[in-house]
Amino acid sequence: MTNSIFIRSLFACFSCTISLQAQEITDPVAAPVQVISLSDTEIPQDGIYRITEIAPEFPGGQDSLQRFVSENLIYPKSSIELHEQGKVYVEFVVELDGSISSIQVLRGASKSLDQEAIRIISSMPNWIPAVHKGKTVRAYSILPIYFKLDK
Repeated sequence: MTNSIFIRSLFACFSCTISLQAQEITDPVAAPVQVISLSDTEIPQDGIYRITEIAPEFPGGQDSLQRFVSENLIYPKSSIELHEQGKVYVEFVVELDGSISSIQVLRGASKSLDQEAIRIISSMPNWIPAVHKGKTVRAYSILPIYFKLDK
């Protein structure tokens, strides 16, 4: 191991902001897929939207989100020693007031990296909540956090 290790965390935010009309898409290689949109009367059973007209957003946008993660990420010492790297997909709910709840790892990299990803998400400031059909709504968001060790 070298005297200094540079740690880099990269990420992207996935959001659905497109309203799609119901249509069947046929691919000669794949089976047909049905694409649907929420109608005016369809509200998710749990009251939490997966698709909204305006997705939840970190205050200040993607650049601010990237800066927050890079400034607050603490690469776990055990992960450095074991050379653990990878992408952790974290799903969470942005509440009506922008607070974050129901944080869970959808796909992890290792126990310590997963825990650090959860810690970062839970320490975030309130987001700008999602809007659907003119109303503020609770919505899921998925954030992949990349852990990479550079020598």
